[in-house]
Amino acid sequence: MGPYARAPRTRAPAPDDPHSAAARHLPGAALADRYFADRTDGPRPSSGEDFLLASV
Repeated sequence: MGPYARAPRTRAPAPDDPHSAAARHLPGAALADRYFADRTDGPRPSSGEDFLLASV
């Protein structure tokens, strides 16, 4: 296999597995609404600021 070979597929853990992993996307607009909504001086984060949160 070459250096760009695909990783082997793995099965997703069952939802009731206490060791399961999760990921969620937080769009920049949602973060701006949450943390900058009450600002009177008008700063806003960049529109390209999204986060991917993962827990294991």
